[in-house]
Amino acid sequence: MNKKLLSNQSYNVSNAALEGAIEDCLATKNDPNKLEALLHLFRAAQVIVPVSFPKDANQKSIMKLLSGMPLSKDETIPLIPVTVKDSEGNRYAPVFTSRDKIMETKDFPYMVKVTTDQVIRTLENEKAELVGVLINPQTKGFIIRKKAFDIDFYQQPAQPQKQITMVS
Repeated sequence: MNKKLLSNQSYNVSNAALEGAIEDCLATKNDPNKLEALLHLFRAAQVIVPVSFPKDANQKSIMKLLSGMPLSKDETIPLIPVTVKDSEGNRYAPVFTSRDKIMETKDFPYMVKVTTDQVIRTLENEKAELVGVLINPQTKGFIIRKKAFDIDFYQQPAQPQKQITMVS
């Protein structure tokens, strides 16, 4: 993502409470109470996600969207989620809690601000074959597995986080 484009106001996202909940979760090795609190914060957040666009998409409309300008009623652009894989081939939907967590890279050429409901819907789409969400993949990275959104944490304890190595 181009840093100049990323400096646009439309990417002004701050999730300090969510970032703090991630640190709490890691410090307590996924205590069920901490993980449940993290999930509540995640569901209420807006995040920045990498996307791609179809080759035939209107470039003016793409630039409007990326600049935070609203599209007109007749402008529609399908967003294609970008995914990342770990060394075992598991695919994740990467999300960023703030623009400070994004490093300039060619791996994620376009980014948009979305609600986490949109991320969860993508995660639940069987065609996407995603294992979970990877929060802030360019820094420490924190995984929320797909099934975590359906677990009663008091009945089934959370699994501890494992270190993953991302491959391009």
